[in-house]
Amino acid sequence: MPPTTSGRSSANAASTTPHALSQAPIFQGLPEGALSDIFQQGQARRGEKDSYFFIQGDPADRLYGLVEGRVKLCQINPEGNQVGK
Repeated sequence: MPPTTSGRSSANAASTTPHALSQAPIFQGLPEGALSDIFQQGQARRGEKDSYFFIQGDPADRLYGLVEGRVKLCQINPEGNQVGK
């Protein structure tokens, strides 16, 4: 089941600003205008327990940033078993 899209109305997403993006190492040093552009293109999503943001094999056409909580990333082998822990 895919996570629900909550827009910028969720409490966590509402507190995320272009300036907050600059605190992440990947965005440090970018001009404020670039951070604003990235922020405007973003979409806040809330995932429920045991939901998926993406599935192995999906096109790599998005960048995900975790604002709060934990995620588990895993890979599935051809036999359908999870690889690693």
